[in-house]
Amino acid sequence: MATITEDYCSYEVAKLLKGKGFDWECISYYVDDEPDDIKYSFCGETNSILKSRYCSAPTIQMAMKWLREVHNMYYEIQLLLGEKVEKYGVLQLGIYQLNSSEAYVWKDWIYADTYVELYENYIKYCLKHLI
Repeated sequence: MATITEDYCSYEVAKLLKGKGFDWECISYYVDDEPDDIKYSFCGETNSILKSRYCSAPTIQMAMKWLREVHNMYYEIQLLLGEKVEKYGVLQLGIYQLNSSEAYVWKDWIYADTYVELYENYIKYCLKHLI
């Protein structure tokens, strides 16, 4: 029987999210001196109530939803196939942003070998370059 697991944002992405104002309730969090170990809480925590050496650890889907709902960031995924592609291919993600006139504005391409890596790269790119 398969176990259900969640893909959480890395510590690096969680810190970037906190710095950009992510304050949604999460049941998981990181401690600064243990960046490879996610901790869990029975009640949801937000970055605004966690002490400074802690940051919430949202799932990748939560972070993507936050980018969409708070910052109007959208994406489109394609699988690229070609001679240099190993095994299955390379994933390509197009980034768009909805502007004030409700038009989608093209931003950039992101590449990765796995979906989790692609989503992490997308979130990092948006946080570092677009927000």
